[in-house]
Order: sequence, then C-alpha cells, then structure tokens
Amino acid sequence: MISIPYSVRDSTIHIDKVKGLKERLDSLTARISTLESGNIEPSRDTEDISESDAVNIVPTAARSYDFRNATLSGNTLTISNEQLTVVGSNHSVDSTDGFSTEDQNYVTFTPYNFGTEWSIEIYFKMYNPATNNQAIFGAGTLESPGNWIQIQRDGSSARLRFLTWNSAEINAVSSSAVAGFDNQFGHLVITYSQDDGADYYSNGTLITVTDGGSGADVPTGERTLILGSNLDTTLDNGEDSTRRLAIYSTKLSQQDVTALYNQRDP
Repeated sequence: MISIPYSVRDSTIHIDKVKGLKERLDSLTARISTLESGNIEPSRDTEDISESDAVNIVPTAARSYDFRNATLSGNTLTISNEQLTVVGSNHSVDSTDGFSTEDQNYVTFTPYNFGTEWSIEIYFKMYNPATNNQAIFGAGTLESPGNWIQIQRDGSSARLRFLTWNSAEINAVSSSAVAGFDNQFGHLVITYSQDDGADYYSNGTLITVTDGGSGADVPTGERTLILGSNLDTTLDNGEDSTRRLAIYSTKLSQQDVTALYNQRDP
C-alpha cells in the first residue's frame, strides 16, 4: 500500500472543489447568455393560456352588482358597498332570483360617465310581460330624458328594443324573441363604440337587429343608472327579477361575452 502525503491529498481535494465551482460557473454563464438572447423555454407557470381557459377570463367591470348577494331593509337596498333607495312597494331580494320588483317599482344608482365606448350586461327575466314597451334598464335623467339609454321589451313581443336619445341615435329591435323578455332568465350584453357601433348578445350569442336610428354617435356624459323603469315614466316597468347588472368602460369582444355568460351563475 502506497502512502500519500497529506499535502498531496489536500491538493487533490482542492482541485476537485475548483472543478465543481467551475462547472457551476459555466452553468450560470450559459443561463445568463440564454436570458440575454431572449430564448427562454417556457416553464409550466409561463405556458400559453389554453383556448378553453381564455374564454373564461372575465373582463373587469367599472360597475358590478350581483343582486343575489344584496340585502334589503324596507326600501333600502344594500349592494356592492352602496345603499340605494327603492321606489315603490312589494319588492324583494333572494339568493336565487336576485332583486325582484312589481309594477311602478324601481331603484336608482350612482351616476356613471359613459364615454365613447361602453358595454351593459344584465341577467334578468320579466314576468307576465305587458303589451307595452316594458323597460328593464335605463341610464339618464329620471323623469326628464334627454341623454339616455334604454333596454326594453318591444311591444307585445318578446323581442329586445334598445334605444338611445337625444334624437334616437340607436333604435334597434331584434329580429326574434330574446331570452329574459319571455318569463325565463336571459343573459343580455349590449356593447358599443363610436367607431364600430353596437353589438347585441343573448345568452352568449350574437343576435341580429334592425336599427331605425339616425346613425349619429351616441352622446357621451354622465347618466344616472336605473333598474326597473324606462325613465319616461314609472308606469310601464312591470314585474321583473334581476340577478346581475354590470357596466364596462370598453366595447367587449365575443370572447369577453362568452366568458361572462359561462360564469353568470356563481
């Protein structure tokens, strides 16, 4: 057996440590080079979002009210940290149907400033619809319309009628019945921009409308939001229930609308 002096063994150990450090340094240098070149292989955390995941990314609302989470005390409706006054009687709130009203009941919300792009989402149903233009939502000046937006049932049919004023820039009527106006809950999205006009979606699907409006741009500006009235009068709002109401500051895409529809129920 050959005896190796301690000084020689120490030198060998030292060389091994240096080799190990060099290998680690080479590895770090390679990683730095990769980062600088931008050729980064995606990890599991940075992989592209799949198409199925993408359609479920919900856009952020400027205003969002889920009435299934609201509370009601007398004529005070509390929702999304707002306390709102309900006009009329025989209204109710529950975790299934949301906020329900009878004829001549409505509630107003803090005004919202409508810009050159906006979208309205409402998840609702009308009971025993009347034969007049029964409204579910409006935005404008109560009892004194002049710069307003209105969602209503068209006459005696279950078709959508969507109006904007001063001078009927939009006066659109759907070509067929729309869910929500026919005694069943329907998810309705109306999305608008001054560049591209308005699009209408029922239960996540684009619907066809005939627009008899002037074609002028919808005026921008602040409007009071109202649920359960057509703003001209409080006599034709009928019976209805609303689960959700939301306002967005942009024109939503088909993918956005699909995501909202897919997640309409918690």
